[in-house]
Amino acid sequence: MKNSIGSFSRMKSTNITLILNKIREHGSISRVQIAKETGLTPATVTNLTSELLTAGIIVEADTGCSTGGRKPIMLKFNTSDYGICSAYISPVKVEFAVANFEADIIYYNSIPLPKENSVEKSMEFIEKQYAEYSRTTNRKISGLGLGLHGIVDTDSGISVFAPNLDWRNVPIGNMLQERLNLPVFADNDVRLMTIGEMWYGVAKNVSDLVFVYIGSGIGGAIVINGNLYNGFKNGSGEIGHCTIDTDGDMCSCGNRGCVQTKANRNAMLNAMKSYIADEASILSQDSGCADIVRACIYNSDPVACRVINDEARYLGITVNNLINMFNPKMVVVNSDIKDFDKAVMPGLTEEAKKRKMKFFDSSTEIKYSHLGEMAVLKGGIAMVLKKICESTSLINGQNS
Repeated sequence: MKNSIGSFSRMKSTNITLILNKIREHGSISRVQIAKETGLTPATVTNLTSELLTAGIIVEADTGCSTGGRKPIMLKFNTSDYGICSAYISPVKVEFAVANFEADIIYYNSIPLPKENSVEKSMEFIEKQYAEYSRTTNRKISGLGLGLHGIVDTDSGISVFAPNLDWRNVPIGNMLQERLNLPVFADNDVRLMTIGEMWYGVAKNVSDLVFVYIGSGIGGAIVINGNLYNGFKNGSGEIGHCTIDTDGDMCSCGNRGCVQTKANRNAMLNAMKSYIADEASILSQDSGCADIVRACIYNSDPVACRVINDEARYLGITVNNLINMFNPKMVVVNSDIKDFDKAVMPGLTEEAKKRKMKFFDSSTEIKYSHLGEMAVLKGGIAMVLKKICESTSLINGQNS
């Protein structure tokens, strides 16, 4: 009897997950359409959506278009009564946001990363922001998605190694969970960007993709059959440490010629400084990456264009290698450098396509993210919402 009850409970949970994911995908959807797309019986959909309505997770929206009979009543997430927190502890700042169940940011604040005692002061900031927001609203918070730089054990919420923060084996997830009295789900920042891209960005509902991020380092994430591939020790996606020049510069990882020694922020700046010595330019030794991008786009500056051409070539080679290795439906590129897409993406795409395997008809799309600086926070929101879809006990901020 116990096994039968357990099996029924698991089946019910699976069906609720199917329903909530359909509502998420469509924004609003009728019961009839849910049944059609999930294969569930109309009676099952009616019973389970009734429970979700009673719980306040979803609400009835406007009526949809009729196909001959009565207009169907549409269902959507309750965006008024519940919220999700998201935070990002990056190498340069700490961010905190609150969003509704449709990922609309309704509260945001940030501070520069504390130079000393960064673990404690980062947690203090997040705790203070959560308390300040909670005082101004009756909205129930269901959990917090936390983005962290470096290697993260997603199951335990431990920051295993964050090189730019100098963190090692910090149980930040549990520490914040105790302070906030909320479920906290932590993951690597680039993996969260990828989740955000799959839920709200250019890769929405794409089941096989590779994500590449260019900043102070170069990171990545791999999605196979709709699931993030974390690797044996949560270390997958270190695209920046793939070797493309065996005699290249020394990388922070101890190897030579890694992609990020050729194409990260510092690589762009080092190339610019080297090229300035050879030819005239509107750039100076103090110019930044955004200056290089602007000088290339708007002034056709020869030094800037050389740097951008290098960047596009090295990244194009890297993307082509990823396409040949994983054959994804899409490769998504993102960067924290303003207008990076306008300057780099045309050359990157051309280089990747030029190098594709002969006789291999790859239809992989190469796209640039539109989530911008909110990518990690959006991913944190998506991660919590994914957990809610899998376990509705989280709706009121309860641990399942």
